[in-house]
Amino acid sequence: MDKNLPVLEKNKKLVLNKSKSLMNITNKILTKKSIESSDEKWIDALWKWADDNGLEDTSWVEFNGGYWRGFPRNREKLLNQRGLYLGENHLENIPKEIGRLVGLTELILPYNRLKSLPLEIGNLIHLKELIISFNHLEELSKNIGYLHDLKKLVLNNNNLTTIPDEIGNLTKLEQLSLSENRLEELPRSIGFLKSLSRLLLKNNHLGSLPKEIGNLHNLKGLWLDNNQLDSLPEEINRLSGLKELNLGHNRLDHISNINNLKNLSTLTLNNNRLKELPEDIDQLHKLTVLSLSHNNLTTIPDSITKLMDLEELTISNNNLRTLPEDIVYLKNLNRVSLEKNPNLILTPKQKEWISDSKVKNRWKITIDKDLLERY
Repeated sequence: MDKNLPVLEKNKKLVLNKSKSLMNITNKILTKKSIESSDEKWIDALWKWADDNGLEDTSWVEFNGGYWRGFPRNREKLLNQRGLYLGENHLENIPKEIGRLVGLTELILPYNRLKSLPLEIGNLIHLKELIISFNHLEELSKNIGYLHDLKKLVLNNNNLTTIPDEIGNLTKLEQLSLSENRLEELPRSIGFLKSLSRLLLKNNHLGSLPKEIGNLHNLKGLWLDNNQLDSLPEEINRLSGLKELNLGHNRLDHISNINNLKNLSTLTLNNNRLKELPEDIDQLHKLTVLSLSHNNLTTIPDSITKLMDLEELTISNNNLRTLPEDIVYLKNLNRVSLEKNPNLILTPKQKEWISDSKVKNRWKITIDKDLLERY
């Protein structure tokens, strides 16, 4: 009997150890399930938000190449979703849990009622396209600077008054749209956006531009219509790749530092205070569109007749008295607007040029009814 005691003791210990081991495994399983259950709560929160806002399950829309519209109600589909199109849903908020969808590459939210974005938007580090136009955004979180893969950021038609310095971290950004806001200035860090090709800043309250804008060497289009600019920084002439520059509805009374923009094809300067154009405007030898309506111009420099690629010339609503004599040799012109220059007198050759073009209907021309009869 005594000989069996060690065996019994050993068996008891073995059973006890197995029991403890089994309890540990059970506890781990229960803990894991508890964690998983906790982890799933963020998905439930997103689904509740979607239900509360009447967002339908995803459906395929055949438009502009096709896209998935709506919010997935399937867990696996949600976790693997790459693009969310949630425009036109009257959304007033985006839940912080959106930041858990780290696989997103496109987040499209136009035509809603958003006043802000959650800080967790900065967790979506794989986003390439973020569109929040036509909302009520009053500020842009500094966390936007974490979206290093972003290529397209569209924020037009909001209530933004400032842009955070962190915008400069988006070095892969190719398009930035900030039109129709309340911006009074741009951060100097905008000069770090070396990949930027399109910068839209129409209809703001900009009184000046930072000199760093001259660092945007890949910029091809710059829209600054309807601001309060009275001058441009000298550094703008570094934008050698610029093809389109729109400066309508500002306060410019002269323009003298753009003639190194050798690739410029469109220049719009409508509704400013220009009294003259620079004599060396012919340096913009690739110009095809020149629009100068609603200014205070009395003459056009003869050098404009060297712009042999010019197709469209708009100089209506000025105080012109004459036109360059050789303007008739701009053979590629197909649209000319000269109306509302009450003191303009043409040479006989220019009258013949216009009459001939009107008869043959070779190009569209807009003039005052009595222009050809003035002497």
